[in-house]
Amino acid sequence: GMVIMIREATAARNLKDLLPLVTPQNARRFVFVTDDRNPLHLLAEGHIDSMVRAAIELGLNPFLALQIASLNDRGRFGEALTLGLDMMRRFGVEKPQNIESEVSARMNDMAEWASRLEEGDDSERQEISDPELLGLARLFQKTIVPSFLTDPIACIWLMLESQRLWKEHGPCAPLAMALNVAPTIMVAMRGDYLAARHLARHVLAVAESRGYRTETALVRCVFSYSVNHWFEPLENGLAEAEAAREGLLQAADFQYAAVT
Repeated sequence: GMVIMIREATAARNLKDLLPLVTPQNARRFVFVTDDRNPLHLLAEGHIDSMVRAAIELGLNPFLALQIASLNDRGRFGEALTLGLDMMRRFGVEKPQNIESEVSARMNDMAEWASRLEEGDDSERQEISDPELLGLARLFQKTIVPSFLTDPIACIWLMLESQRLWKEHGPCAPLAMALNVAPTIMVAMRGDYLAARHLARHVLAVAESRGYRTETALVRCVFSYSVNHWFEPLENGLAEAEAAREGLLQAADFQYAAVT
């Protein structure tokens, strides 16, 4: 079933608006999130604990506030990751035993590949249509989210597998989504802002040219807040974020739209 995320970040805030929806009967379907709080905000107010205090001050039962902040977040992400990895084995793809050393070596290769990408690359390549490869691409896309929340190294490996599939067989919409985490990972692991921006711009251009409407909006959203502002005037980033927001609203992805 669906879970409603009540967000109190530095920019996007909806605790006051969404809290009246919480009742003892549906409280299990809500979680508190604070992603995208900047360091000064965290130092001044705290993390999830600040949302508990604010919710209680706004009149929510303290026991419900504690439930939303703790028990409700104990989702089944680990099981989802295990299921995804098990299904990948049926395609002959298995998480390596020496995953950390493999990830480190392959990150270097991916950065080099990204730095060599040129405008127009992939524009003439045939899109993945083989059912088995497309199924594997969808598995990568769907498994990256639970891996991001439970096993960061597995998340990086899945991103690298997505890049391998793109490089060897061509692009498709699920791979554009899976590679959406690449710029953030490249910056965090290597501090390579230039290669991260190069790759993000490339995936965005391919997604847009092929008519992946929802994927284009999501890739543009991440591009606008993760790497673009390091290289272009803030007003350019604002234009990208506004375009991403419009696309996300059209795709009814209100959670990501709230980030823009």
